[in-house]
Amino acid sequence: MPDIKKYAAINTKIKYLEGQLLTDEDYEVLLNKDRVEDIMFFLKGKQVYGELLKDIDEQNHDLAEFELLLLKNIVRHYEQLLFYFSGIYKKLIKAFLIRFEVSDLKLLIKTAIKGEDVQSVSHSLITFTKHTTVDFNKLLQSKSLEDLIENMSQTPYYNILKPFLEESTDRQLFYMEMTLDQYYFRKLTGIISRLEVEDKRVLRKFIGTYIDLYNIQWIYRAKKLFNITPEEIYNYSLPGGYRFNEDAIKELSYLNSYNELIDKILGSKYSFLVDNNETREIYMERRSKRFLYFLLLNYKKKEQFNIMEIMIYLHLLEYEMRDIISIIESHKYGYTMEHSKQFLIRKV
Repeated sequence: MPDIKKYAAINTKIKYLEGQLLTDEDYEVLLNKDRVEDIMFFLKGKQVYGELLKDIDEQNHDLAEFELLLLKNIVRHYEQLLFYFSGIYKKLIKAFLIRFEVSDLKLLIKTAIKGEDVQSVSHSLITFTKHTTVDFNKLLQSKSLEDLIENMSQTPYYNILKPFLEESTDRQLFYMEMTLDQYYFRKLTGIISRLEVEDKRVLRKFIGTYIDLYNIQWIYRAKKLFNITPEEIYNYSLPGGYRFNEDAIKELSYLNSYNELIDKILGSKYSFLVDNNETREIYMERRSKRFLYFLLLNYKKKEQFNIMEIMIYLHLLEYEMRDIISIIESHKYGYTMEHSKQFLIRKV
């Protein structure tokens, strides 16, 4: 049964925020702009972006700074919604924030492995300080990878990352990044399992589908591009898939050839990821995101007064911001409007 009382206040807020999302017509305007400066100027006139971009000089813009502002804005929206929740539901929203924390840790680890000063990427961190488990100011004082990991000693990341200090340098980044992804999804799915029945049902399906798509892309790339054993492929896949359970993932991991993998994917609900041999590599990630985008729109028609209304808005906002970044990059590389559309998550 829908929990109308529980979600009444937050859904009123969500309806207001959804009204600020860009329309298809706005997308067309952005795609038709001739210069990045014009895109930024247009966005400044939109309520949801005006305050965010007020200090950006569109004539002397820094694309990296602009992208970081958009990512920080996603984090800010998650944090604002924490006010409406308590208990396990507040923990759920905080768990979604771990993804951004993990993203920053990956950047610091990559920089340290390359032997570069981690302070050099301080301006690129999404870091949120109020709800993070990590003191990023402390991490930025690290002088080496060993120092960086040691400075995580009071965080959940220390015990899962420290063992990889013994690995060869060329494997450290891979192991650490995959381990961080597993940590995030295990934390998230663990909290989802403790939600009320209706909320658990819808989120398990959505996050499970996300995990399916993640695993398929991971196994595809591992078999085609990297020299990775079936054991490692399986061990670094994510648990909790919706259509591909643990046994199915194990089967995919141990297939003898790349062609067998393609045949298995073609026989699944996710055949769209690989059914075009010519564009498979270019659009696989976008197809994955677009599938989730349409799944969210379908939820929007059917799910009311449960946790999905909040999740739908937050993910649509994120996809919109990532589309804005794609449009700007398309202008940067001189793509035509039609070519630019092929990289968007939203279909316009």
